[in-house]
Amino acid sequence: MDSELFVNEVIAQVKVINRTLNDDELLRFVVEEVVERTALYLRYSDDDKFDARLTRVLARVASSIFNKTNRNLENVEPDIEIRSISDNGQSVTFGNTTRNYLATVDDSELFEGFTALLRPYRRIRGIS
Repeated sequence: MDSELFVNEVIAQVKVINRTLNDDELLRFVVEEVVERTALYLRYSDDDKFDARLTRVLARVASSIFNKTNRNLENVEPDIEIRSISDNGQSVTFGNTTRNYLATVDDSELFEGFTALLRPYRRIRGIS
C-alpha cells in the first residue's frame, strides 16, 4: 500500500482505538511522523509499499505518541532534560533547552516493545 493510503488507514485505526482525539491536525502530524520513522527503521526506500498488516501496530504506536504529544502541548511547564543528579547533596541540575519528544526518542522507546514485531519486516540494504 502506498504511503498516503497507509497514513490514512493508520489515522482511521487510531480513531477507533482512541476516542478522545480532539485535534485532527496534530493526529495527522503524529501519524506521518510515525510512518516516516517506521520507514527509516525498516529501511524502506521511497518506492517501497507498506504491508497492510502493519496498520494496527502503527496505530497503537501513533495513539500512544499522540497522547504524550497532546499532554506536552497542554502542559504549562515544558519537559526539560535533567543534566545531573546528586544523592546526598540532593541537587538536581536541569538543562537549558526543552526536550522535543519525537526528535530525541530512540526507536526502541518510540515503538515501545513493537520493535520485535517490526524486526522481521526490516530490509537489508547492501553497500555497493
